[in-house]
Amino acid sequence: MDLDKIRALGLPFWLAGGYADPLRLRQAREAGGAGVQVGTAFGLCRKSGLETGLKRTLLA
Repeated sequence: MDLDKIRALGLPFWLAGGYADPLRLRQAREAGGAGVQVGTAFGLCRKSGLETGLKRTLLA
């Protein structure tokens, strides 16, 4: 992805995937990102409301 073009939009953006650790979070913030996206972790957490069997299937 072209972070310069994304930054030029002037809108907040989040980086995902391999950015889910403290070092990469700092790199995302230094690149102009608002933070990191952690959808999978939140989607599979206990309070997500997602059916337990489906979560097990996804994790498998």
